[in-house]
Amino acid sequence: MKVIIRLFLALLVSLFFLLLIILGCTYYSNKTGKVFYIFKYTSFVVSGSSMNPNIKAGDLLIIKKMDNYLLNDIVVYKNDEGITVCHRIINADNEMYQTKGDNNNYSDGYMPKNEDIYGKVIKNVFNIEGIFQNRYQIMGGFALLFVILLVMKRGQNVR
Repeated sequence: MKVIIRLFLALLVSLFFLLLIILGCTYYSNKTGKVFYIFKYTSFVVSGSSMNPNIKAGDLLIIKKMDNYLLNDIVVYKNDEGITVCHRIINADNEMYQTKGDNNNYSDGYMPKNEDIYGKVIKNVFNIEGIFQNRYQIMGGFALLFVILLVMKRGQNVR
């Protein structure tokens, strides 16, 4: 039973540190304007509603830099005004891509090239705004985890 609990806690700690790394990449990218990749992966937080209902404002996305992109891929790119956009590819033409938000009635005027695209959306992890709205539940969860770790550590020393 102790082995199962240790494995479970190790998994929780690993997931926590992975989440910290993802959030660190996102914070670095948002603060500096430069994208920080780890093995061609990075993360972004969505700020608009153009991809509703699939992707909402506050969603944390994991994206992967690819050599080329296909129709219906959801990509994150920087447009000619320097704004980061998350939209779906609806047409491809000589390494230029026509994109459109799922919630928009029109396609984008700017057609990004491969070098403009940060990457393809691989995973919509969760809505980060929901985490901060439920911060007391999260702090309570970490406090409970800390107490469990403390009790297990004390139990190991007793013979």
